[in-house]
Amino acid sequence: MEHRQLRQCLLCIMGSSNMKTREYLQVQSETSAWTRQSGGRQIAVRDSVQYFCDFVPTSATICEIGCGDGYALDLLNSFGYSSVVGCDVNISKLQIAKQHSNIVSLQDAHKLGFPNNAFDAIYCTHTLEHTHDGYTVLAELYRILRPKGIVFVIVPDHEPLYGDTFVEPEAVIPLEERSATHFEDLLQERHGFRSETVRNQFPFTMKLLTHVIFHAGFSLQYAARIDRGYPELWALASKPESGRISVDPIIQRSLTTSNKSLIKRFWKRIQRLL
Repeated sequence: MEHRQLRQCLLCIMGSSNMKTREYLQVQSETSAWTRQSGGRQIAVRDSVQYFCDFVPTSATICEIGCGDGYALDLLNSFGYSSVVGCDVNISKLQIAKQHSNIVSLQDAHKLGFPNNAFDAIYCTHTLEHTHDGYTVLAELYRILRPKGIVFVIVPDHEPLYGDTFVEPEAVIPLEERSATHFEDLLQERHGFRSETVRNQFPFTMKLLTHVIFHAGFSLQYAARIDRGYPELWALASKPESGRISVDPIIQRSLTTSNKSLIKRFWKRIQRLL
């Protein structure tokens, strides 16, 4: 699909939304860093994809939510995965991803166009914090994931900056009822500075991340605070076959570490659970 056609599709999505949603989609579709232009980002993405691949068979159908310029899709394809699709709202990045022979789709994660039970695994890193309602997005991921499928999530740990926000669904301030700079205003009020972008619309803490995962209906297998030079929250969850939600107590959910061998051991324990 040509750039002009992609933009028309995005305008169709915007046209069916209210003004605040169109403003939100416009910001998300025109900004953010490019993984292919940053060696540091590429290393981080490669690490994340390798961990993901440790417990996802190459026969799996995979969806990346927030694929950006497709660098993670490149890696998945190079590792032998033949059924991989990425989605994003950033038209320019999707064009680059497509130029690298990736299958991509222009999609808003709050209302995905995929059918129910479409994928065996979902890879979603540094994307959920840019959504305006994480509860709605996780519900969509649950819908498109097959029973016994897994979702792997990484988000920045925003607790030092924002504290707990939106922990209960009823606490979420609808997009149309808050300004685009809502969280920058909070930063200014609490810490005396503002961030350089308004793209962060759903700042996660460990409490919020686990609550959103449970609320969607997933079984949480693993959640941890990981330090790779910046604070992150990692989580692995599965869609129960029977609808029964569970948490395995042997998995540590408040780990803070930069030790990659220790992280590897945790992934091996996860493999035994799935």
